[in-house]
Amino acid sequence: MNSFFHRCDFSRATRILVCGMFLSSLNAAEAQPAGTIAQGAVPEGPLLNPAGPFSQWTITFLYPNDVANGGSTAQSPPQSASLPRRIVTVKTQIIIHREITNVAGGVTDSWQVGETLYVKLPGQQIWGVYDKTFRAENIGSDVMFEPLPPSGFYNLDWINKDNFVGEVSSQKKSMLKFVAGGGTGEKVLSANEDLAFPERTTAFIDATTRLPVSYLALDQKRTYKFQTAPTTVQNLPPELLQQLKEGEAHRAKYFGAPKGE
Repeated sequence: MNSFFHRCDFSRATRILVCGMFLSSLNAAEAQPAGTIAQGAVPEGPLLNPAGPFSQWTITFLYPNDVANGGSTAQSPPQSASLPRRIVTVKTQIIIHREITNVAGGVTDSWQVGETLYVKLPGQQIWGVYDKTFRAENIGSDVMFEPLPPSGFYNLDWINKDNFVGEVSSQKKSMLKFVAGGGTGEKVLSANEDLAFPERTTAFIDATTRLPVSYLALDQKRTYKFQTAPTTVQNLPPELLQQLKEGEAHRAKYFGAPKGE
C-alpha cells in the first residue's frame, strides 16, 4: 500500500537540477518564504499551536517531478497515483472531514469521529471503517487510515526548541524556521539559499499564529492555507449514516444486540 508520504529516491544530480529549476519559480509556487533569518533566543510560548476545535485548512503538495516537468501531467518517472495533491480539512470538535485529491485527480472522502475513520476511496461507493482494532491488526498502515494527531498536523511532532534555527522576516509576515536535527552549524542560514527539496526536513511556522506555513523535505513540499473556521458542528453525509444504520441492523440480525442493550 502506498503511503501518503511515500519517499522517492533521487540522485544528487537530479536534486540539484530540480532545485535549480524550482528556485526560479519560488514566488509562483510559494515554495518557501523569502527573506533573511535572524538567529536568536527561542521565542516564548508554544512553537506550534494545534488546530482549533473549529478550524479549516488546505494543504497543497508539490513533488520534484512537478518542477522538473514544469507542472505538466506527463511526469518522468511517473509518480504514484495515490500521492496527495491537495487535502482540505474541516474540523468541528470530534468530527473531522478530509477531502483528499490525489495527483491523478481521484478524490478520497474521509470522515473521522473520535478515533474511528470512515474512508471512501476513489471509485468506491461505500466507506471502509478503520478503528483501533483495525490499526492494532495492521501496524504500519497508511496514514490515510490514522486519525489526525493532537496538533492536527502530520509529521510536525519534531517542532521544538532544539530544532529552532531562527526567525525569517519578509514583507508579508515573520516565520519561525525549524530544521530537523537542529540548526547548529547549518550552512544555509538565508531562506534564499535553502534548497527547494532539502535533505534535512525543514518547516516554517507563522510567528504570530504559530500555525504551519510550509513543510519541505527531500521528496515533497507542503503549503498550508487556513480558511475561515466553521461555526457549527458538521454532519455526516446521509449516505454514510444510511450505511452505518444498515450495518447495525445486519449485526443485530445475525449476531444479536450488543451487550448492555
